[in-house]
Amino acid sequence: MVELRREDPRNFKKFLCMLTEMNDKIFERVRHRLLKQHTWYRDPLDPGLKVAATQRHLVSGAKYSDMQYSWRVAENTLSVVVREVCHAICEEYVDEAMTAPSTPEEWKQLADGFLKKWDFPNCVATIDGKDIAIRKPASSGSLYYNYKGFFSIILLAIVDTDYMLMRL
Repeated sequence: MVELRREDPRNFKKFLCMLTEMNDKIFERVRHRLLKQHTWYRDPLDPGLKVAATQRHLVSGAKYSDMQYSWRVAENTLSVVVREVCHAICEEYVDEAMTAPSTPEEWKQLADGFLKKWDFPNCVATIDGKDIAIRKPASSGSLYYNYKGFFSIILLAIVDTDYMLMRL
């Protein structure tokens, strides 16, 4: 990732679907949450590798079994890393990113933002979803099986005009 970033910034952005500056901001904010202690048994994974692998998984939807060869990390470890990084990001950003308006003026401000920026009148938020691939839970039958042919849960996000998450 360091070589790709240094030698080909355009493809680095394309690979992670994120501007380098935004990637740096996220990494610096969650880095301390991802550091692990060195032990005599083995060295911990680098926090930069954890963040990059998680971003790539979320962007591409690639299976851990496919990603393990390109990242040189076992698929069971990748499954733990992705959860760990997502949890760290949520903990770090929850107070500033996940707030909903509480007054009529704040709701009006959101509606004005959608009208000015996106030309959508009377809109205060957008919602989108993504199928997150999972292993079939025990005794679940076809409950988590989707029309795309794999087991998943659906992640729904509500965002404002600046793509900031909202908690309602």
